[in-house]
Amino acid sequence: MPDTAYFDSCLFIELLQQDDPERFAACECFRAEAVANRLVIVTSAITITEVNKLPESDALREDQSKQILAFFQNPYIAVRAVDRQTAEYAHELTRTNGLTNLDAIHVATAILSKVPVLYTYDDPKSKRKGLIRHHLKIGTPPLRIEKPPGQYAGSLFDEKHQADKPDEPKELPPATPPPS
Repeated sequence: MPDTAYFDSCLFIELLQQDDPERFAACECFRAEAVANRLVIVTSAITITEVNKLPESDALREDQSKQILAFFQNPYIAVRAVDRQTAEYAHELTRTNGLTNLDAIHVATAILSKVPVLYTYDDPKSKRKGLIRHHLKIGTPPLRIEKPPGQYAGSLFDEKHQADKPDEPKELPPATPPPS
Protein backbone atom coordinates (compact mmCIF):
# COMPACT_ATOMS: atom_id res chain seq x y z
CA MET A 1 0.00 0.00 0.00
CA PRO A 2 1.43 3.42 -0.91
CA ASP A 3 2.20 6.08 1.69
CA THR A 4 -0.04 9.12 1.95
CA ALA A 5 0.80 12.80 2.30
CA TYR A 6 -1.39 15.88 2.27
CA PHE A 7 -0.52 18.67 -0.15
CA ASP A 8 -1.46 22.23 0.74
CA SER A 9 -2.45 24.30 -2.30
CA CYS A 10 0.95 25.99 -2.41
CA LEU A 11 2.64 22.74 -3.48
CA PHE A 12 0.38 22.40 -6.50
CA ILE A 13 0.93 26.09 -7.26
CA GLU A 14 4.68 25.53 -7.09
CA LEU A 15 4.38 22.68 -9.61
CA LEU A 16 2.71 25.18 -11.95
CA GLN A 17 4.65 28.36 -11.36
CA GLN A 18 8.14 27.00 -10.75
CA ASP A 19 9.09 30.21 -8.94
CA ASP A 20 11.67 28.55 -6.70
CA PRO A 21 13.83 25.78 -8.23
CA GLU A 22 14.43 24.06 -4.88
CA ARG A 23 10.74 24.05 -3.93
CA PHE A 24 9.73 22.94 -7.39
CA ALA A 25 12.22 20.04 -7.25
CA ALA A 26 10.83 18.91 -3.90
CA CYS A 27 7.21 19.01 -5.14
CA GLU A 28 8.10 17.23 -8.35
CA CYS A 29 9.92 14.51 -6.41
CA PHE A 30 6.67 13.74 -4.57
CA ARG A 31 4.69 13.80 -7.80
CA ALA A 32 7.13 11.29 -9.31
CA GLU A 33 6.69 9.02 -6.28
CA ALA A 34 2.93 9.25 -6.73
CA VAL A 35 3.13 8.42 -10.44
CA ALA A 36 5.16 5.34 -9.45
CA ASN A 37 2.35 4.28 -7.06
CA ARG A 38 4.50 4.76 -3.97
CA LEU A 39 2.53 7.77 -2.70
CA VAL A 40 -1.07 8.97 -2.68
CA ILE A 41 -1.36 12.74 -2.56
CA VAL A 42 -4.37 13.80 -0.49
CA THR A 43 -5.85 17.28 -0.73
CA SER A 44 -9.12 19.10 -0.15
CA ALA A 45 -11.52 19.97 -2.94
CA ILE A 46 -10.89 23.64 -2.08
CA THR A 47 -7.38 23.19 -3.47
CA ILE A 48 -8.85 22.99 -6.96
CA THR A 49 -10.29 26.47 -6.43
CA GLU A 50 -7.09 27.85 -4.89
CA VAL A 51 -4.93 26.63 -7.80
CA ASN A 52 -6.31 29.01 -10.37
CA LYS A 53 -3.70 31.22 -12.01
CA LEU A 54 -0.16 31.50 -13.25
CA PRO A 55 2.19 34.37 -12.36
CA GLU A 56 2.25 35.99 -15.79
CA SER A 57 -1.51 36.55 -15.99
CA ASP A 58 -4.47 37.73 -13.96
CA ALA A 59 -6.50 34.72 -15.05
CA LEU A 60 -5.78 31.35 -16.58
CA ARG A 61 -6.30 30.74 -20.23
CA GLU A 62 -8.95 28.10 -20.87
CA ASP A 63 -6.38 25.50 -22.02
CA GLN A 64 -4.34 25.98 -18.84
CA SER A 65 -7.47 25.70 -16.72
CA LYS A 66 -8.36 22.43 -18.42
CA GLN A 67 -4.83 21.11 -17.79
CA ILE A 68 -5.08 21.95 -14.09
CA LEU A 69 -8.50 20.35 -13.74
CA ALA A 70 -7.30 17.24 -15.61
CA PHE A 71 -4.22 17.07 -13.37
CA PHE A 72 -6.45 16.82 -10.28
CA GLN A 73 -8.14 13.77 -11.84
CA ASN A 74 -4.96 11.71 -11.69
CA PRO A 75 -5.45 8.47 -9.76
CA TYR A 76 -2.63 9.32 -7.35
CA ILE A 77 -4.43 12.46 -6.12
CA ALA A 78 -7.22 11.80 -3.62
CA VAL A 79 -9.44 14.88 -3.55
CA ARG A 80 -11.51 14.98 -0.36
CA ALA A 81 -14.85 16.75 -0.19
CA VAL A 82 -15.53 19.40 2.42
CA ASP A 83 -18.46 17.73 4.17
CA ARG A 84 -20.20 18.85 7.36
CA GLN A 85 -17.80 16.93 9.63
CA THR A 86 -14.79 18.56 7.98
CA ALA A 87 -16.38 22.01 8.06
CA GLU A 88 -17.29 21.73 11.76
CA TYR A 89 -13.82 20.50 12.65
CA ALA A 90 -12.27 23.33 10.62
CA HIS A 91 -14.60 25.78 12.40
CA GLU A 92 -13.27 24.51 15.73
CA LEU A 93 -9.65 24.77 14.53
CA THR A 94 -10.13 28.43 13.61
CA ARG A 95 -11.41 29.11 17.12
CA THR A 96 -8.90 27.04 19.10
CA ASN A 97 -5.74 27.37 17.00
CA GLY A 98 -6.09 30.68 15.21
CA LEU A 99 -5.98 29.14 11.75
CA THR A 100 -7.40 30.98 8.76
CA ASN A 101 -10.56 29.46 7.33
CA LEU A 102 -8.83 27.81 4.35
CA ASP A 103 -5.86 26.59 6.42
CA ALA A 104 -8.29 25.10 8.93
CA ILE A 105 -10.05 23.19 6.13
CA HIS A 106 -6.70 21.83 4.95
CA VAL A 107 -5.70 20.73 8.47
CA ALA A 108 -9.12 19.23 9.23
CA THR A 109 -9.10 17.34 5.94
CA ALA A 110 -5.61 15.97 6.60
CA ILE A 111 -6.48 14.84 10.13
CA LEU A 112 -9.83 13.29 9.19
CA SER A 113 -8.14 11.51 6.27
CA LYS A 114 -5.60 10.07 8.75
CA VAL A 115 -2.69 11.44 6.74
CA PRO A 116 0.51 11.51 8.83
CA VAL A 117 1.97 14.67 7.27
CA LEU A 118 0.72 17.88 5.69
CA TYR A 119 3.28 19.46 3.38
CA THR A 120 3.23 23.22 2.96
CA TYR A 121 5.44 26.24 2.44
CA ASP A 122 3.15 28.37 4.60
CA ASP A 123 5.62 30.07 6.95
CA PRO A 124 4.66 33.11 8.99
CA LYS A 125 4.24 36.20 6.76
CA SER A 126 3.44 39.71 7.92
CA LYS A 127 -0.01 39.37 9.55
CA ARG A 128 -0.39 35.67 8.70
CA LYS A 129 0.99 33.27 11.24
CA GLY A 130 1.42 30.36 8.82
CA LEU A 131 0.68 26.65 9.09
CA ILE A 132 4.17 25.37 9.90
CA ARG A 133 4.03 26.80 13.42
CA HIS A 134 1.32 24.19 14.16
CA HIS A 135 3.69 21.24 13.54
CA LEU A 136 2.79 18.42 16.00
CA LYS A 137 0.30 20.67 17.86
CA ILE A 138 -3.04 19.62 16.35
CA GLY A 139 -4.73 16.22 16.19
CA THR A 140 -4.32 12.80 17.79
CA PRO A 141 -1.78 11.63 16.87
CA PRO A 142 -0.36 15.10 16.28
CA LEU A 143 -0.24 16.08 12.60
CA ARG A 144 3.19 16.72 11.16
CA ILE A 145 3.13 20.02 9.25
CA GLU A 146 6.38 20.39 7.35
CA LYS A 147 8.09 21.80 4.30
CA PRO A 148 8.66 19.05 1.73
CA PRO A 149 12.16 17.62 1.22
CA GLY A 150 13.47 16.10 -2.04
CA GLN A 151 14.20 17.01 -5.64
CA TYR A 152 13.35 16.15 -9.24
CA ALA A 153 12.68 18.14 -12.43
CA GLY A 154 9.87 18.97 -14.89
CA SER A 155 6.66 21.00 -15.05
CA LEU A 156 2.96 20.29 -15.01
CA PHE A 157 2.73 22.05 -18.38
CA ASP A 158 5.71 20.15 -19.81
CA GLU A 159 4.72 17.56 -22.37
CA LYS A 160 5.78 14.69 -20.09
CA HIS A 161 3.24 15.77 -17.46
CA GLN A 162 0.21 16.26 -19.66
CA ALA A 163 -2.88 14.35 -18.56
CA ASP A 164 -3.09 12.49 -21.90
CA LYS A 165 0.12 10.54 -21.25
CA PRO A 166 -0.25 6.80 -20.46
CA ASP A 167 0.67 7.18 -16.78
CA GLU A 168 -1.70 10.13 -16.37
CA PRO A 169 -4.99 9.31 -18.15
CA LYS A 170 -7.03 12.31 -19.26
CA GLU A 171 -10.52 10.86 -18.87
CA LEU A 172 -10.26 9.42 -15.34
CA PRO A 173 -13.02 10.29 -12.88
CA PRO A 174 -12.02 12.34 -9.84
CA ALA A 175 -10.60 10.34 -6.93
CA THR A 176 -13.17 9.53 -4.28
CA PRO A 177 -12.40 9.26 -0.58
CA PRO A 178 -12.68 5.90 1.17
CA PRO A 179 -15.56 5.50 3.67
CA SER A 180 -14.78 7.14 7.03
